[in-house]
Amino acid sequence: MGTALALALFAAPSCAEQAQNPICTSIRASQSTPNTVKITWTVPKDARMKAGALLLFRSDSPLNSLDGLEPRAELPSFADSFHDKIEKYGDYYYAVAVKEEGGGAFPLLVPESNVTVKPVRLRKTEVAAQNMGAGKTYEDGQMRERPLPFIDMFDLEFDFSEKKGNISAETTEIARELAGIYADKRVVLAPHVFDEDLMSSASGDDYFLFEILKDHFIKKDYKKSEEKLLSFLAVNRPRQIAERATFYLGEARYFSGDYKGAIESFLQVGETRSALARKWIDSSLDLYKISD
Repeated sequence: MGTALALALFAAPSCAEQAQNPICTSIRASQSTPNTVKITWTVPKDARMKAGALLLFRSDSPLNSLDGLEPRAELPSFADSFHDKIEKYGDYYYAVAVKEEGGGAFPLLVPESNVTVKPVRLRKTEVAAQNMGAGKTYEDGQMRERPLPFIDMFDLEFDFSEKKGNISAETTEIARELAGIYADKRVVLAPHVFDEDLMSSASGDDYFLFEILKDHFIKKDYKKSEEKLLSFLAVNRPRQIAERATFYLGEARYFSGDYKGAIESFLQVGETRSALARKWIDSSLDLYKISD
C-alpha cells in the first residue's frame, strides 16, 4: 500500500506544474464581422478527457481574475472556437477556463495562453458604398447582399450554362408579379448567406444547417446541398431557421440550373423576405428559357 501511495504521489503533477500548464493554450481573438468576435484556442488531445467542459469569459477590461464574472458561454471540452455577438462597441478581453466539478471555473489565467492580453476593439465604421447599380435597403432579418464570406480559404467561381425547360404560366405570372420588371441582361448572382450562418453554433438546428453549408454548399456541391437541405427541412424546424434553409435550397437549385425549382423555393420565402426573393426570382427568370 505504501508503494502504491508513493507511486501516486510521484505521478501527480505539482501545483507549480499545473500553474504553468493550463489545458487551453494559444488563445486568439479577432473581429470577424462588424458585431462579432471570433475566439480560438488550442486544447491538446490528451487534455480533452481531463476537462468535462470549458467556460468562456468576456470583460471590457484586462482579465487578471475570474472572480465575480459570469461565463459568457459553456462549451464542450473538444471545442476550440467561439463566435461572440457583441451588443455594443468597445474593447473586449477573453479567457477560457476549465469548469470544475463544483461548477466554478479553475482560476488559473496565463497571458496569451488562456487569456487575451490585447483587446479586440469594435468601433463603428463608415463604409463607402460601392457602385453596384441601384441602391437598396434591407429590413431587420433580411440577408445582406455580399459575396459568401463563409470560410476565407474558399474562392468561389461560377460558370453556368443556360438550362432549357418549361415553366407553367401560373408560376411565371406569380413570379413576375413578385419580381416586377427584370433586367434584360442575364447575370448569374453570387452566393449569399445570412449573418446567422457565418458562424458555427455549439449545437441545435443552427449547427446542423451550418454543417450542410460548410460541407457541401461552400464546396459547390449543389446537388448534395439540395439533398441535405431537403432532409433537413423534412423535420419540423423553428420558422426562421426553416426560412433560411429554404432560401439556401433555392440557391442550390439555382446554381444547379434548376431555375423552376429555385423559383418555387424563393416564392416560399417571398412573403417575409420580399426584397431579396424578388432579386433571385428576377435572375432565375432571366436565366430560364421560358417557352412560348
